[in-house]
Amino acid sequence: MADFRERIAAAGADAPEGWIEASLVPRVEELMHHCVEAASGDINPNKRTQCFELLGFDFMLDDDLNVLLI
Repeated sequence: MADFRERIAAAGADAPEGWIEASLVPRVEELMHHCVEAASGDINPNKRTQCFELLGFDFMLDDDLNVLLI
């Protein structure tokens, strides 16, 4: 996380102390939850017990540090 904090600061963003834990992580989790919930009918449609799905999520931050799912 220290590298990420440094990159945010180097980009000129004004992220308050604790912003990652208090705002960024919960928002990323919320977006991921909504995506999985929206696709839940298509994940394992045959109800197999010995399978798994790999999901990948890409996020970006805008200039105001809003988290965007891309």
